[in-house]
Amino acid sequence: MQRIAAYPRPEVLDLGTPTGTFIDYLSQFSCVLRFGDLPQALDEDPALSGPEEERDVEAAVERVVAYGNDPRFDVVLAWDLFDYFEESIIRAFVRRLGVYCRTGTLLYL
Repeated sequence: MQRIAAYPRPEVLDLGTPTGTFIDYLSQFSCVLRFGDLPQALDEDPALSGPEEERDVEAAVERVVAYGNDPRFDVVLAWDLFDYFEESIIRAFVRRLGVYCRTGTLLYL
């Protein structure tokens, strides 16, 4: 986390479920903080509820990772999330997230 402190006002995306303890911890960095709650968002997306051959992974990830043109994240936190996703979801997620990252964005998996 020392690398986060190196940014003057880092933009941080946490893709996990928000918790008060972690929000308090990140507040020491004076960061702009956004939460994605990726597991819940993907679990609730109807495009992923059918049989594997009928699912539209790209569309589901595009809906979940939709931040407009504004943010350019310095740090993305995805603690232990990718361990639970299929490869197709991880690939779609990484492609989509790249649009919102600066060169040198830190990705904590």
